[in-house]
Amino acid sequence: MEPNVPSPYLYQPLLAAPNSIRLLRLLPDTDKAEIRCEIFNYQLKAERSSGLYEALSYVWGNSPERKRLIIGGRNGAQAYLDVTTNLYAALRRLRDPDVERIVWVDAININQDDLEERGSQVQFMASIYSFASRVIVWLGEDDSGAAFELIREAADGHQQPENGSHGRKFGELVTLLKLQWFRRIWVLQEVAAARSVLFIFGHEEITGGVFCRGLQALKQHYEHDTTMQGLVGSIIQLVDWHPVHAGIKHVPGISKSSRLNILPLPELIDMFHSHSATDRRDKVYALLGMSTDSFDTTLLDADYNKPWSTLFRDLVQTILGPQVELTVSDSMELAIIRVKGFPLGIVTSVENNIDSSGRQRIRVESDPFPPVSQPDQPTWNAHWAIHSTTNSIEKGDILCLLQGAQAPTIVRVHKDHCSIISAAIRPPKKVWAMNVNRRGSRYGPHDVDMIEWSKISQQITEFPRDFLLTWNW
Repeated sequence: MEPNVPSPYLYQPLLAAPNSIRLLRLLPDTDKAEIRCEIFNYQLKAERSSGLYEALSYVWGNSPERKRLIIGGRNGAQAYLDVTTNLYAALRRLRDPDVERIVWVDAININQDDLEERGSQVQFMASIYSFASRVIVWLGEDDSGAAFELIREAADGHQQPENGSHGRKFGELVTLLKLQWFRRIWVLQEVAAARSVLFIFGHEEITGGVFCRGLQALKQHYEHDTTMQGLVGSIIQLVDWHPVHAGIKHVPGISKSSRLNILPLPELIDMFHSHSATDRRDKVYALLGMSTDSFDTTLLDADYNKPWSTLFRDLVQTILGPQVELTVSDSMELAIIRVKGFPLGIVTSVENNIDSSGRQRIRVESDPFPPVSQPDQPTWNAHWAIHSTTNSIEKGDILCLLQGAQAPTIVRVHKDHCSIISAAIRPPKKVWAMNVNRRGSRYGPHDVDMIEWSKISQQITEFPRDFLLTWNW
């Protein structure tokens, strides 16, 4: 082979030491020069407050076009690695003309062709991002800078009328919020894990705090679009969320796997399963890294040798219980489920407003659903504050407890089946209840009291209804 002619880059195995990763050294050069970099090994160590690297959050992109990185310095052996055009643009934007920059990039620092390595690295992705000195969000190339200018103005309290040049800025804002980055499943974990966030759009930069304050102030310009409101709202909540607030270490236990302990996995699934992923298995693995350990998720550890249908089956049985009969497919994000259950109540009202914590309130009232009522079953009602779900809950939806499930499920009745709206909803600790009078007399004023939800669920010992359910992501 001719000297100095690059060959394809060949990954060397990660170090045998625990918590080993690779990092990218982005070598300095002029703006238009080809991108040169080095890949080297690094070990995350819990005794360090942080790592001396930045982590990149971006969208791979759908374009088949590839750009070439040169791996190695000018004087040593060289190899090449082809990356997406969007990643290439991000690295060109990050490159400094005089000083090298150390970055972690998933598409480069994980050998994507080694499925075993890919799975092991994904399991402690939360630690990789939380250990970084900063997470850089690359939103893409932009020529105008109008959207970021508007966000800064709003964050500073300078609301402007929608006319003239400001009307153009509002249009640019909507274009910004429709970018694919806001719909990508992995960004949820990446921004939630970050100790600080910097958003970059073209030549403009803005800190995570200013970005979120500005978008919150501009909410009236996108709240009419419920999908966009949900996508943007989730990013605002997660950027504002901080591991310290949750009572855990900033670096969440560097080990084979790490969790951010934000919410139980079923709630995260209900909130975010419509986000996009190049590999649909990442819809589970990304959210697993954000979850608490309140559910046994042993069957869900990242394994890219496992087909989607097997992973989806394991997920459904983890959430809804092992008793369910399932039909799933590798080509669809749809599960057909047969299971016995007990109808608990009906949703009688839904508040459409979503508060700053991402919650909305629903009212649920028990319903006897003859002939499934059981002796001494109390009549109850409750206002529940729940996290906004991908599938909007509506008046008339049914709350039920499926046999083997740890938490109630909300379903919607159709002609010949029910669809799952929320797979696992966290019940309130207490509800207003009226105790059943065995003689059938009217309730007196002293029959109404607050009782613990666990007392209601413990009284359910039989599951007389056969449910045919669909869960469509």
